[in-house]
Amino acid sequence: MKKILIISTTDINLTYRGDTQRLLHIINEISKKNIVDLVYLKKNSKKNIKIKNLRNITSFKTNFFFKLINIFITLISFKPIQIGYFFSKDMKIFINKKINEYDTVICHLIRTSQYIDKSFNGKKILEMTDIISLNYYKTYIYLSKINLIKYFYLIESYLLKLYEKKEVKKFDYVVLNSNNDVKEANNINYKKKIKIIDLAILKKKKIYKFTNNNNKVLFIGNIKYLPNKLACFSFVFKTLKKLNFFYRNIKFIIVGNISMLDKFILSFNSNVEIFENKKVSKKLYKNIICCICNVEIYTGRQTKILNYLSLGIPSVSFIKFKNKNIDKSLLYYKNDDELVKKIISLKENKKLSERLVKNGFLSIKKFYNPQKVYRKYSRLL
Repeated sequence: MKKILIISTTDINLTYRGDTQRLLHIINEISKKNIVDLVYLKKNSKKNIKIKNLRNITSFKTNFFFKLINIFITLISFKPIQIGYFFSKDMKIFINKKINEYDTVICHLIRTSQYIDKSFNGKKILEMTDIISLNYYKTYIYLSKINLIKYFYLIESYLLKLYEKKEVKKFDYVVLNSNNDVKEANNINYKKKIKIIDLAILKKKKIYKFTNNNNKVLFIGNIKYLPNKLACFSFVFKTLKKLNFFYRNIKFIIVGNISMLDKFILSFNSNVEIFENKKVSKKLYKNIICCICNVEIYTGRQTKILNYLSLGIPSVSFIKFKNKNIDKSLLYYKNDDELVKKIISLKENKKLSERLVKNGFLSIKKFYNPQKVYRKYSRLL
């Protein structure tokens, strides 16, 4: 039995998020035979959710003023903005006092590497999940040249790549969730440290039922995350208009964290409904046609799709996303007109819809069971 400290800047109370779900599954698995403590940054004052077998949970908060100061310091130090944004001096002091009590430290995402240094003699694992510098660069490529945010992503991706290259040297292992990022990881010279541990998700109770009255298209995600925001705006101002030409009552349902401005703009369409409460009522899922993953930037798409499949809802995804384990569980589209056709086919075709639901559940059970997937962590400890 080992003593393990997990450091995260992800608020564990936001359980709808993909990175939170992965972290909670990891904690659940490794805490079965080890003593595990968690230290993390909290966004709000809510009580911590209960996590089985976890010994201690310690949380810290930072206010907006200190975030600005920390961002300024990181910029003049030629470091990524998010390193300053997710820094807490109190959390750093707390970790420094406690860290030598542990055999292993797991840093969740690259931005937490700033909380430990090479002087720690125990095992150090970076749960990188994916390579964020690569994700930012893909976002930069996707955005229009007239969009000023494009150049923020370019600069941040460059600074992140430098930071990643430097920080991974601290760690014994670097964990990624997909082979897709391995090539980029090789370019940053940490090939020998890489361990691939797939995403995983629990299969939920079947909530989908085909009826001729189904009229909802569902999107779940953090709408403050730019790829998700772009996907929702695209659907509302382009795709939904085409769908409503064929079926006037089809609605677009958005579930996730969203800014007041974006909510205000999207809600101008009477066929758009937005739910910010993550623990939504089961009634929301009544009359669902399908879920969509129309995110054209690769980042985070697999997590979103697995979440859809675990709910047992037919799903449609942009063609660039391909995964042999779930190919038979999805419909793919190449352009907006094709997306409209796929959604209509799921509204009208009961056999097709129910086949996708069945295949999705089988894929989740066979390839993405958390107990099977995250058991690999025990070998790293």
